[in-house]
Amino acid sequence: MITGANGFVGLHLADYLLASTDWSLCLVSRSAEGEGRLRTRFASYGERIQTVSADLQNADSLGAAVGQLQPDYIFNLAALTSVRESISQPGETIANNIAGTLNLLEALREYGEAAPRTLVVGSSEEYGHVLPQDIPVDEQTEMRPENPYAVSKIATDMLGLQYHLAYKLPLVRVRPFNHIGPGQSDRFVTASFARQIALIEREQQEPVVRVGNLSAQRDFTDVRDMVRAYYLAITLGAVGEVYNIGSDRAASVQSVLDTLVNYCKVSVAIELDSSRLRPVDVPLIVCDSRKFRQLTGWQPTIPLHHSLADILDYWRSKV
Repeated sequence: MITGANGFVGLHLADYLLASTDWSLCLVSRSAEGEGRLRTRFASYGERIQTVSADLQNADSLGAAVGQLQPDYIFNLAALTSVRESISQPGETIANNIAGTLNLLEALREYGEAAPRTLVVGSSEEYGHVLPQDIPVDEQTEMRPENPYAVSKIATDMLGLQYHLAYKLPLVRVRPFNHIGPGQSDRFVTASFARQIALIEREQQEPVVRVGNLSAQRDFTDVRDMVRAYYLAITLGAVGEVYNIGSDRAASVQSVLDTLVNYCKVSVAIELDSSRLRPVDVPLIVCDSRKFRQLTGWQPTIPLHHSLADILDYWRSKV
């Protein structure tokens, strides 16, 4: 069972599981319209795919879906994920992300240790204001959240821990670092750059790429490597434990932009757009995923330049 199955990561996870396992999947969408899109997209898989419309904000419908499906595994990917939108609409992000996770955990509580093995997905944003001595960031690093999205993810992370300790639910928690790839919304930096370049190439935008802070350095992992990690986490992870997942190396936003501009077929200018700047922005964050790698043997396989080329080709096809 995949909640948030219509999202960027949810679709890639479904693709991976269908290609790499013999599992049957239940794809959960918040709306009937979203469920229809999932049914159409995965129609060729026949009985391996079931789609359900269930709003995680509605405890009754969610509980009914879990009771009807009786899944072996649940990947809880449903969330509002934009940091920028969480700053402008903090209440919506906090309410959506925390209540959705709480309702899912409540639906599982009655099953106790017999509940489906469930992946609770946090975020590297939980660590927030990372100090130089914290680099690279392991699971013991102090959390200093800098935006409402980060606060919501700390809450869902700790709810997962609490429900494991209190009710013995078999929950595994992960804190993924920045993941990118084709299909991601242009609310996120790599997709934003790529979409602008694709529009410029089609002469649908003036030849100017508008940017925010280019000096920040982030730990980027391709989403196709990330969903493989999620599968390993839910099948091999120790219940109650938390695992950082990332590439364990940093790349500046400037270098990401330079790579995409190098792929561009026309000349472009770069222009700072102050609306794209965050009130607070950590200069450098690098993952320490040794705990997860030692457990699973996972390694990212898709280099950053390959991810960026695929993202640009995706946006070329979209525009």
